[in-house]
Amino acid sequence: VCSPQPDYYRIDLQGRWRVDLAFRQADGDLDVYVWNLSTNQPLERNGTRIGSESTDDDESFEHEGPATVLVYGFEGASAPYTFTLTEL
Repeated sequence: VCSPQPDYYRIDLQGRWRVDLAFRQADGDLDVYVWNLSTNQPLERNGTRIGSESTDDDESFEHEGPATVLVYGFEGASAPYTFTLTEL
């Protein structure tokens, strides 16, 4: 994320998959979510956002099926990162 604008990734896998976002929290606080394009909000399951947000290095989560994933800099943060998608 090089600006306040988020990065979007389209996942076209039918089965289970995992996203790993590697970055240094000291460079910027990044979060990653499955994004609901129709509501422009993180997708939720049972009131919980699907994704990962924390205050330390790296984020990771698992999901199933096609989805749009958003990488976002908390409060406009920016940091270099590596996005890894693994089919499970």
